[in-house]
Amino acid sequence: MSYGILKLAAIGGGTAAAGGGIIVGSKIFSEPKSETPKYKTVSDTKDSKEAELQSLLNSGTCIIYETEAPETVQSKRKFKKLKERLWSKEGFFNNLDQQETKIWNLEQLKKEVTGSCEKSPSKRVYLWWGIGNNSKPETWVYSTEMNSTDWLKQSDIEIPESFNIGE
Repeated sequence: MSYGILKLAAIGGGTAAAGGGIIVGSKIFSEPKSETPKYKTVSDTKDSKEAELQSLLNSGTCIIYETEAPETVQSKRKFKKLKERLWSKEGFFNNLDQQETKIWNLEQLKKEVTGSCEKSPSKRVYLWWGIGNNSKPETWVYSTEMNSTDWLKQSDIEIPESFNIGE
């Protein structure tokens, strides 16, 4: 007899516990859910970078273009390729100022780039990373000769498609 009472108590308690679980479970699922966090996708990031690039290109500010080092063609130096990176003049200088290791020609480079920005009708400056002085380490190199041409308008230079601003 006591076995039957225990069995009844166990089954009844289990059913009550299960019923309580259903009530608690339904309470959890009926609560209003907060919005699912939105994650940036690769295409969102690409679209935002392209929009940022187009905004910079159309802003009228002086733009610094990174190029590959010039090559000598028929005793004249020419750029053959613009790289994907570019900056506003201010962004470029801020980036250089924040670097822990300063480039050896920072002040001279600032003067040259600022002067070129002021004189250039296109507001474009072309720099490359390399050796500007054989006795010094690599740095950003500015050349007055190489900045006397608007390289974006030359047909024999490789230009990233994203730089096309309808000119």
